[in-house]
Amino acid sequence: MNKKIHGVILIIFGGYLLIGNTIASILFNYAGPIGFYIPLSPEEYWGNWWIHYGFITVAIAVAGLILIILGIRIFIKRNKISEIMAEANQIQIH
Repeated sequence: MNKKIHGVILIIFGGYLLIGNTIASILFNYAGPIGFYIPLSPEEYWGNWWIHYGFITVAIAVAGLILIILGIRIFIKRNKISEIMAEANQIQIH
């Protein structure tokens, strides 16, 4: 595959991991008690969420950020190579 396509795929998948998965984890992972309803304070709920889901959510978000950085680096390297080739073509023409 073309390097540009690799970069786009890395950025899209990394964006999903960084933003989409984080939001979905916060919205859909319930950290309350199972069974009888026991009222929880917001501090208890978020403490439970952090213990059960928080660390893996942060790890996945960091992995997404790394993929985005790698995708952007592919575009930067490709742009530098294109500039060098353009300069070389201009030198040969004159």
